[in-house]
Amino acid sequence: MIPSAATLTVSGTISDLTRASSTCGWAVFNIATVNPAGNKVTWKRHHARTRAHRTPKKFSFTNHRVYQVELKVCAERRAGEPSIQCTAGNPAWKTIYLSPR
Repeated sequence: MIPSAATLTVSGTISDLTRASSTCGWAVFNIATVNPAGNKVTWKRHHARTRAHRTPKKFSFTNHRVYQVELKVCAERRAGEPSIQCTAGNPAWKTIYLSPR
């Protein structure tokens, strides 16, 4: 059985410190959830962004049966989703939650 948190809520604020109006500040989360049987981990992604220079934007999301959460912060062009360079370009992912064993 893979250990997991029954419910995990992530909340915070994101700010864009770049001056270019064509750039967004991104907070990208990789979330590992455990299936109901407790024997398989599936990864999914959640992101938050802001385009307002130095104006914090609040975000919050909740997931169930969470094993691990990783965070990566990027600044890049405006888009609907973060680019592949942001999500997989370099190994700057930081683990912010790992379920206790």
